[in-house]
Amino acid sequence: MVAIYNDFSRRGLRRVRQDVSGVEDKVKALNAGVPIKGDDGKNATDAQVASAVNAWLTANPPQPGKDGKTPTAAQLAATVADYMAENPLPVPEDGEDGLDGADATEAQIASAVNAWLTDNPPKNGKDATASQVAASVADYMAANPPQPGRPGADATADQVMAAVVEYLKSHPPEPGKDGKNATTAQIAAVVADYLAANPPAAGKNGTNATTLIGEITFGQANVLLVAGVRTLDIVVAGVKANDSLIFVPTAIPEGYGVFHVRPNGAGKAKVTLQGPALTVLSAYNITGLLYRIN
Repeated sequence: MVAIYNDFSRRGLRRVRQDVSGVEDKVKALNAGVPIKGDDGKNATDAQVASAVNAWLTANPPQPGKDGKTPTAAQLAATVADYMAENPLPVPEDGEDGLDGADATEAQIASAVNAWLTDNPPKNGKDATASQVAASVADYMAANPPQPGRPGADATADQVMAAVVEYLKSHPPEPGKDGKNATTAQIAAVVADYLAANPPAAGKNGTNATTLIGEITFGQANVLLVAGVRTLDIVVAGVKANDSLIFVPTAIPEGYGVFHVRPNGAGKAKVTLQGPALTVLSAYNITGLLYRIN
């Protein structure tokens, strides 16, 4: 019995020494300032972190700071560069190709453009200059040359003149210095050059200004006349009562002159002439062409 007790006592003491030895080592480590590794803890949740931060800020409210200066572009760039160096973006991996989408309809495009313009209304800009407009049109026409059109009819002189007038209204030329008057020869040369380059179209044949009635001869013989103006009634076939006549002498004696020949009824005419004195034994004849004015 005593032997059993002694054996139990020895084993109990040994166990106690083992348990105590662990505690004793921890106490010695604490006294020496050596930290003791404990069990790994769990990560705090967002709610626990927020609660701890709020509690600390409540107990340690921050003091108001002084207004700082706005960082310069170089300072911002350096800060961003440092952050990106410490926190590089992960290299994305190529994903699988997606399905091709359907083309947007004209209505969808128009709706999207209208929505964007509603949110981002364009600001009023400055009017483009004539040279800017011309440069833009030239660039557009070079990139989008128009297709050749069908030959059209030549513009008439009136159309050309109207176009020139409209252009000069919108682009009035600056007043120039007074020049010298062109000479008759210079005007004739310019007109000749223009007509050579722009020959006018042939016009329709018009009616003749006059119609030849015929050749007539009239005179007097064996009468006594004094010098001066006299009238003579003659018969002319083809003359009408309302005709306007022209007489062109082709043979006339010296000293005689015909003033005019006028109708004196159908087939008749009255001649007014001037001549020298005429004796009983003398005579004269006048021949010429008689025309009707149309």
